[in-house]
Amino acid sequence: MKTTAGKWFLLSIALAMPVVCPRARAGDAGPVLKFDFVKNHPLVYAVDSTEKNMTDINGIVQGRTQSSITRTTSESHCKIRLTPEKKNADGSWHVRYEPLDFTVSVDAYSPRGHAITSLCNGLEVKGTQNGIVTIDTTKEIGIQQAQGFKQTLYPQLLSGYLDIAPSGKVVNLGGDLPFVDFWTSQLKMHFGFFDLLLSDQPVAPGGSWDETLSLKNSQGLKFGDEGLVETNTFSRAGKDDGGTTTLFASVSLDQKDVPASMDQLGENTALNISEMSIHKNDTFGFDVNAGKLINSSDTSSFRCTLDALVQGSSMSVTIDVDATRKITLLPEQE
Repeated sequence: MKTTAGKWFLLSIALAMPVVCPRARAGDAGPVLKFDFVKNHPLVYAVDSTEKNMTDINGIVQGRTQSSITRTTSESHCKIRLTPEKKNADGSWHVRYEPLDFTVSVDAYSPRGHAITSLCNGLEVKGTQNGIVTIDTTKEIGIQQAQGFKQTLYPQLLSGYLDIAPSGKVVNLGGDLPFVDFWTSQLKMHFGFFDLLLSDQPVAPGGSWDETLSLKNSQGLKFGDEGLVETNTFSRAGKDDGGTTTLFASVSLDQKDVPASMDQLGENTALNISEMSIHKNDTFGFDVNAGKLINSSDTSSFRCTLDALVQGSSMSVTIDVDATRKITLLPEQE
């Protein structure tokens, strides 16, 4: 059974996972930007991410007044290798995805104290609680807790297959079920694999296009009759640098009093999202001639306040998330 805090953490994730419904608007005539690959020529990227999360819960749970604040900082570093195996009839590429050198650390302050847990290269797990070692798989300490921590990260350690369209959208997934389920969920909150969805129309330097997200339900969470609508504006810099162009993306969504409901363990909970805001800005370096991403950086923030009735008692939850991510194409190995 999930804890109350865990329930609201899943809710915050659900809020950030919209379904992509493209609606392009191109600039003046220019070349059509496309993702492209070379068969059996792998691309290896370094991916570095940081997320800071604050969850503030106030209310009455099982007859007890509850007020707690949890602050968590998560950092992850890994490499991903994309190996194109064949070009499909629809123009997409069948690409093998492999995560490498996966390292993550989670630093959390909660009413239970200060906990630090880390995973190195997808193998060793170490952790402390209030300065006391509670997990160290190299010394067979806290093996059960280590397995629980690794279980939450397990889908991210799996390899599988992606069919990537020229726009950057993933049109098909293949592999073990946990891999497919994880990436199906992840891709709902991204515009294409790299969070970059190229227009199918020519876009000259200085041009722009829009992509619209429409969300009515996600992860058991339902958003009223109208759902949520979010527009991401992509744009191309006014001047290219040789064969490299710079692309930008921005998302801004601010809404109040959004009715919602959530089904969990057979129980329907009515929610009111009194305030919610999502803001995101991305910068991409794109090789026009080779059709590949060179680098990207993004910053995003997610904030919301939820009001709910839980077992007949009122509860208010405030979630505040700030995140950054950098992706860098690494030099080819001889």
